[in-house]
Amino acid sequence: MIRIEGLSKDFGTRRVLSDINMTVERGEVVSIIGLSGCGKSTLLRHIIGLLRPTAGHVYIEDEDITAMGDAALNRVRRRMGMVFQYGALFDSMTVGDNVAFPLRQHTSLTREEAALKVAEKLDMVGLGGTEQLYPSELSGGMQKRVALARALALEPEILLFDEPTTGLDPVTTSTIEEKIDALQRRLRPTMVIVTHHMPTVYALSDRIVMLHEGRVMIKGTVDEVRNSDDPLVQQFLQGRAEGPIKLGLGG
Repeated sequence: MIRIEGLSKDFGTRRVLSDINMTVERGEVVSIIGLSGCGKSTLLRHIIGLLRPTAGHVYIEDEDITAMGDAALNRVRRRMGMVFQYGALFDSMTVGDNVAFPLRQHTSLTREEAALKVAEKLDMVGLGGTEQLYPSELSGGMQKRVALARALALEPEILLFDEPTTGLDPVTTSTIEEKIDALQRRLRPTMVIVTHHMPTVYALSDRIVMLHEGRVMIKGTVDEVRNSDDPLVQQFLQGRAEGPIKLGLGG
């Protein structure tokens, strides 16, 4: 469903991603892990076409999106939904209008038809009846679930998550994980999850890709990565201060 070949990205003189090669099969859940600043979110933004690579290619079901114009890219993006790190909800819109936004942008549904879709998606994430509330009236976990409902509005084949549990307490984190897992079992979308929260990774993933300093350090099944004998991989997975990963005072 997703194939990345030789992808590199420079911002000025700084190389953020270097020769990334990976695939995500249809219906698979792949988590991208690594230290903060290793390029995880940058890679995710290439998959949805928000960034263009310096070199390499991103294919969505054999269509090379790196060579597409805006119209063709928007057509492919309709097959995707993205949950941004902090929700990225529109503060001036109600919950209902936030979830309806992609429907109004990309479909010709009537207001009544869109309202039914909105209610359905909010029910899926456990927030039925919240259409008239504003984001400021919601907890952080509820805002994340509204963002998930919005990502589901166009019934995408691919769901992308950028740190879906960042800043949430353990109970709310478990709730978000359960909602994502239930959606995967019900709808079977292809999912890519960027996170450094290892319980989320272990709970949801079929495979893991670990980035380090912009390169793929290891990729494989959950068991293959957990059982790696690479000391750098084990230091990250176990969250140890001592090991080959050295962080400066600013890191």
